[in-house]
Formats: sequence, C-alpha cells, structure tokens
Amino acid sequence: CKGARANIVRSITTGAEAPRKRAPLPVKAATRLGLSPVLVLGLNEIFVKPLRSFLTGLNLTLGTIGIVLGLALSTTIAAYREDPSLLGIVYDAAVTRESTSDRKTRHLLDQAPEIEAYYSELVLDAKTQDEQAFRVRALEGDLTAFPFKLVQGRLFKPNSYEATAGYGLLTWLGLEVGDEITIAFEDHENRPITLQIVGEYPERADAGQMLMVSLPTVARVVKSEPIAYFLRLSPDADLELLERYLRPRADSD
Repeated sequence: CKGARANIVRSITTGAEAPRKRAPLPVKAATRLGLSPVLVLGLNEIFVKPLRSFLTGLNLTLGTIGIVLGLALSTTIAAYREDPSLLGIVYDAAVTRESTSDRKTRHLLDQAPEIEAYYSELVLDAKTQDEQAFRVRALEGDLTAFPFKLVQGRLFKPNSYEATAGYGLLTWLGLEVGDEITIAFEDHENRPITLQIVGEYPERADAGQMLMVSLPTVARVVKSEPIAYFLRLSPDADLELLERYLRPRADSD
C-alpha cells in the first residue's frame, strides 16, 4: 500500500521516500541496544497501531485466564466429588419425618441392616446477647462414625456445654476457639445458655454462620424433637430395599 502511494518519478531520480513518521522511542532504543531485527520489527508493529495491538493482547490474556480458571474449577469439582465432606456433607443419605414420632423413627433406623450409624438434627434460631441472630444445629447420635472436617480444635462432647462453630460465625462475631458464647433460643429468651467453643468446622450454609451443639443440652431448654436424620450406609447397602423398608406405601410418612 505504501509503495502504491509513492511518487514514481521521485523514487527513480532521488530514491525512495523517507518515512513520514518518526520511529517510536522504544524502537529507537531497541535499535541502539543492538537487539535482534525480529524484536525491533515486532516493537515497531506494536506501536504502529497501538490500539489494535492492545486489544489483541487483551484478548489473548483473557483467553489464557479463562483456560486456567476452567482447569482449576474442574480440578476443584473433581476433589469435592471424590470427598463430599469437604463441603460438610458427611453422610450417605438423609431421612425426614412428619407425623411419625421421633421414637418410632429411631426404632426403624436401628433395625435397618443397611444403616451402620446415624445422627439426628434439630435446627433452631438463636441470638447472642447483642441481638445477633443465627442458627444452631443440635445433633445427637454416633457422631464419631461420620467424617466431620475440622479446621481446628475438636467436635463438641455429647451432652456437654460445648460447641463447634462455623468459620463464618467466628469471623462475624470476632470469636476464637476457646472463647465462650452466650445464646438464647427463639421463644426461650429468658433461659440463655453459655457454651465454650472447642472447634471450628467448614459450614456450607448461611455463609458459615452456624453453631453445632449437643441436642440433649439444647433439649433442657427447648422441648422439641429432631425431624431430620443423617445416615451412614454399609458398603453393600441395598438402597431400594432400604427405601421400601422406610416407606412401604406411597402415602407413608
């Protein structure tokens, strides 16, 4: 294109036209430093049309970032799929009840050969003395059979005034493992209890702002029964048989 615009007579008599634009300073510097012609030409191409060069570089950079993020996300998903306990899912199956009593539900779970262990859960609304509201998981059962992931400390002892807190709750309230927390449950504000935080765990719900405690301890204040039960199944468990056992009819609870 530049040759087509050249003055033919002037080119024959005096030689080729001098460049209309001065070389950019980086190109001059690269020439003085004696860099390779390929590098000098590359720098010159960049500064001839800087906007196009910038957009091309940005496109390549974003593409590379997308590939790296995709590979990292795929690896992370695979890790969580192999070990669901990283997300706080430490059980194989869950059972809920409506009209069936807690006592009968426990009896059914105790008699099922496919179930190696289980624990019950009651979720309650609570708040601190500063009116900061959050939820509490009250658990009871063979908790040692489940692979609870702990960031630090340990799981609370059964039937004790101990608690294991989610990371989000500790950060929100400015607490640490070893501190005490006084809470009151909804509709039982006149009967607060003080718990010692003995561990920290990765909670997946409510931005981690939850607390795990012993259900018998909570039952001294709140007269409610659990409605959810989390199971650890035997390796050769027949899931269809277990479902028919727990739900023999279409209208079963």
